Amino acid sequence: MRWIKAVIPWLMLGCTPQQVTHSPSLDINRLNQAKHHSVLPIPEPEPANLSLARLGWQLFQDPRLSSNNAISCATCHELHHYGAQSSMVSTGVNGLGERNSPTVFNSSLNPMQFWDGRAFNLHTQIDGPVHNPVEMDSNWPDIVIKLQQDSELKSQFQRLYSDGITEANIKHAIDYFESQLLTPNSRFDQFLKGEIRLSSDELQGWQQFQDIGCINCHQGVNFGGNLYQSFGLTHRIDAKNNDSGLYSVSKDPRDNHVFRVPSLRNIAETAPYFHDGSIAGLSDAVELMAISQLGVTLTSNQRHNLTQFLHTLTAPKPKILEELQ
Repeated sequence: MRWIKAVIPWLMLGCTPQQVTHSPSLDINRLNQAKHHSVLPIPEPEPANLSLARLGWQLFQDPRLSSNNAISCATCHELHHYGAQSSMVSTGVNGLGERNSPTVFNSSLNPMQFWDGRAFNLHTQIDGPVHNPVEMDSNWPDIVIKLQQDSELKSQFQRLYSDGITEANIKHAIDYFESQLLTPNSRFDQFLKGEIRLSSDELQGWQQFQDIGCINCHQGVNFGGNLYQSFGLTHRIDAKNNDSGLYSVSKDPRDNHVFRVPSLRNIAETAPYFHDGSIAGLSDAVELMAISQLGVTLTSNQRHNLTQFLHTLTAPKPKILEELQ
């Protein structure tokens, strides 16, 4: 498979940018084609099957999916923290962690999952943390056996699935719940629909977002999530974290330090930032992105306006969470 080559930061606080040249491995033509995905409002979810959504919600929060019965999906994807986690990196059954958890909100809109983009839908993504010895360190046969011992949960499955508790049905229910975690009606979406006007600073930030080139990679309905990108198109950052990104999966040297572009939806609510959680503040993240990916040194006014614009991408939390409480 040919990977779309572009750019994403691989950043650490206190690091010094170094000038680098364009890599010949970057597929600029495909990037130029892909960057034209239209920015659109997030769609309203279809009316949910509440029984199925509730089952998926329960499983999402069930620590029995882990080997030590202590780690659930919600441990690392905190529903009260916009589906992300406030710690630098997420830790699993042995208290170890490698990457910051990306938000699960609006993740169904992304054509690839994980920071390295190795899964292409939510259904297959679920296998990753379950089998990863650093995360849940478990397996589906053990999980099925544990859940089948819960008579109430067993009855819930039997009402929805003729074959009861199975690996496929567990994954289906979690996948369905996660697909309901859409966050429409941000102020920017309302602006796109002509329902409100943005402030002068927000409008200038939106214009600068386009003029500077941020939109080349953070585009589409999710403002990202649909491209692979490598660190350092214009300046490389000397980082202490030697995360090789997609290379660890593909073993293609061109994929070294290639990551999936994160969505900017609700970005103001999902700190800390980047795959290593190394940047605590949104304004600092904006500044480092500009220099490392675009070779632009922002003025204080530009940084302020861009940050103000990014705040307009914050939306109410998914309605389904209120219905399931």
